[in-house]
Amino acid sequence: MHVFSHNEKAIGPYKRLGFAAAESLPLRRTEEEGMVKYSVVDRSEANAGFDNLRMELPIGRFRQAHPAALLTA
Repeated sequence: MHVFSHNEKAIGPYKRLGFAAAESLPLRRTEEEGMVKYSVVDRSEANAGFDNLRMELPIGRFRQAHPAALLTA
């Protein structure tokens, strides 16, 4: 799952569900034809002021948080 690293309103609930930050990807902000675009770039080229945060929910953490979800008959 991807979210902007400064979006605490989204990150908080995901963390409570068991997601954890796996990677922080630097972004470059550009404007083209009246549209704002963000691209993943090398850290030296980043200018957005925040990153694209990749969060994941490892299966072990999912099973701890939701043990009944994966039960089979």
